Amino acid sequence: MRVHPSRRVAEVWMDEYKEYLYKRRPRYRDLDAGDLTKQRKIREKLKCKSFKWFMTEIAFDLVKKYPLIEPISKADGEIRSVADSYLCLDAMGANEYTPVKLRPCTKDNPNAISIQKFEYSYHEDIRVIKQESCLDVPDSKNKAVVILYPCHGQGGNQQWKIRPTNRNKSNPLHLVLGASGACLDSDPKNRLVFVKSCDYTSPTQSWTWEKLKIDVAEHSMKEAGL
Repeated sequence: MRVHPSRRVAEVWMDEYKEYLYKRRPRYRDLDAGDLTKQRKIREKLKCKSFKWFMTEIAFDLVKKYPLIEPISKADGEIRSVADSYLCLDAMGANEYTPVKLRPCTKDNPNAISIQKFEYSYHEDIRVIKQESCLDVPDSKNKAVVILYPCHGQGGNQQWKIRPTNRNKSNPLHLVLGASGACLDSDPKNRLVFVKSCDYTSPTQSWTWEKLKIDVAEHSMKEAGL
């Protein structure tokens, strides 16, 4: 069996933090670490501090970008228009030059070719599930289009706030762009998606996200140290 360097590093240096690695990569636990006697003696001889000390004193900000436990997303699935409940946000064909549009929801049209599964990550961005592409608004003007751009996790024009209309944090909701405070809006007739000054009474700015898990996700983020 081939000796695996990641397992060796975990067993020699990471102390109790190695369990976080194994939770993310369960197969690592069964990999061969080889004989670690020499490496452990070196650590003991050098009187190295604990990995916990390293994480709390040196790399204390690391968990903000790479949390120890992957938090549950606040929302995932299709994002359906309240103004026209047969239309959903769709990223098919979208990129930095071609905007996101509204298209018939695949749940109602199972044979349709589309990309309609999104998640709200702990970075407060809206990303296509199983991709590293996020909803992005590079223009600050009113009615600026929404494009798809590689996720950078730095907020700004990719940061969105979920604003449920109900106190119990359920649908429908508004999606507010952090950079400008504008709301995700739409023109169902022309299938357009853009941001516009918020009007919380407007059905074109109201959306239903298939799976909304705000309270559970917030608890998960606390457990992850975020």
